[in-house]
Amino acid sequence: MAHNTFSRLVNSDNDLEGLVAYSLYKQEKIAWVAHRTTVLGREPTTQEIEDQFVAMVRDANIQQWRTNALQILNQFADNMLASELEKEREAIKENALIKSFNPPWYKRLLGDTLANLASGFVVTVLIALLWVVSSAPQNFIAGIINKALHGQMPQAEASTASPDS
Repeated sequence: MAHNTFSRLVNSDNDLEGLVAYSLYKQEKIAWVAHRTTVLGREPTTQEIEDQFVAMVRDANIQQWRTNALQILNQFADNMLASELEKEREAIKENALIKSFNPPWYKRLLGDTLANLASGFVVTVLIALLWVVSSAPQNFIAGIINKALHGQMPQAEASTASPDS
């Protein structure tokens, strides 16, 4: 006796739910054959298998296999979506982290300009200090010696040297 279980479960080539339902039917059939082999001590005959499964392939069982297939496919889709969603969350976090360390161009330009101005100011102050420290005492002492040798006293010293003023 021929049966049409595949065509009852699978409606078209693209019927994924039907294809999974058919695999559930086949899984159940294989489990039944294994169980009967254990119970009988021999493999069931082709006629015994066909009698069992022709009786099993009723509308209620067809609907149950399709319902179970749909649940399996939904669980698979949920797992895939959850996995993809987690990957997207990680990518968003990573992108946000990169952006936090990489400010927009105008902020970098402002920061770089201020840093350059500050470093230029610091260098100028250091050079001025070095110049003052290295040359000012010599010039100051040399000026006093020149004035003393030529008879000119600085104003502050001249006013304190003469009691008449």
